[in-house]
Amino acid sequence: MTVLRTRWIFLAVAALMLSGCGSVRYTSSLKYSGDPAQTIEDSRFRIVALSLPYDTSDAGVSYRLKPLAETGPFAERAIQLYPAIFSNDTSALPIEVAVDADPEIGVKGALLTALTLGLIPFPNHDKMDFAVTVQGDGAKALHPTAVSVQREDVYWMSLIGPLGAIPIGGPSDLPRDGIFLFIPLSKDAYNTSKPVEFSRDSLIEATVQALRQADPARLGNVAAPVNRTGWYSPPTSPRG
Repeated sequence: MTVLRTRWIFLAVAALMLSGCGSVRYTSSLKYSGDPAQTIEDSRFRIVALSLPYDTSDAGVSYRLKPLAETGPFAERAIQLYPAIFSNDTSALPIEVAVDADPEIGVKGALLTALTLGLIPFPNHDKMDFAVTVQGDGAKALHPTAVSVQREDVYWMSLIGPLGAIPIGGPSDLPRDGIFLFIPLSKDAYNTSKPVEFSRDSLIEATVQALRQADPARLGNVAAPVNRTGWYSPPTSPRG
């Protein structure tokens, strides 16, 4: 019995030392207002294109921005958040959303953690600065200045020992996520789409603010879109 108990103690200690522990927090300078009843004058808008160029050769940047660059999910989410502003109806004013992204994917914290052989976690910062403009039929923006959004995810991890499970310090606009011995400490601990959805909602809020800057007379002059490769065409409802 003594030998068996010793083995179990050894396995428990080994599992604790060779652990996967981590914590992450999320911030954005511009968040969804939480008011789906908002309107802009008497206008409704149809997002027909989203432009978000990024460096496809950078794996970290591609992981963060590729899902954000899809027009369909962006347009559909905009309708969910602001059904009185955005629509799929062809009578809505067609707009294009252009996003200039300046991502900075951090590696310093991971390198410092590696120097401690994974024992002591150091914060890693993934920053993304966005500038959002809205265009009508043509390349000219409908508003005077781009709307800025700063997104940041800060996280740390430990590979040896449980220190990484300590909630990372600093503000968080969403509930923090964490894992201890690979066990989720929050419901979204393994939800990789959470930061993408948070960024998308922030960009949609920026789109709304950009539209609020627009001259109503210019909005009235937005022409119907021509056929253009890459424009979003919402799915048609099946006939009953």
